[in-house]
Amino acid sequence: MNRINLDLNGFTGGAVYRHPLFTRCAISEGGAYLCERGCAWLIDVILSWQGSPRVSAEDFQKWKIRAFRNSAIVSATDGNGGALVAQRIPSTDFPVERLTLWAVRNELGGVTVMLPSEY
Repeated sequence: MNRINLDLNGFTGGAVYRHPLFTRCAISEGGAYLCERGCAWLIDVILSWQGSPRVSAEDFQKWKIRAFRNSAIVSATDGNGGALVAQRIPSTDFPVERLTLWAVRNELGGVTVMLPSEY
């Protein structure tokens, strides 16, 4: 297990940070940690999909990234496992092979992106 996986296991909730561009959206401490490690693009992918009616209609979204050698697939399902969207990332050096994030509707009318352990 690499260092980022070990660090991500330690997040259990706490501070939430407003996103500077997606102003109704927020990021948990675990999400902020990913951003600090060069993975802000993943949070931005999740938040950019919030403009899709199919995605924004869901109060709970389960986002998964599966990284391959130099590419990745980012996909989302609803709370019942129904597929919402998938996006291929043609070039990335994402540091972990698999990761799950949740996007949960917040009081601002946007979502808060968090690790499952932070719910």
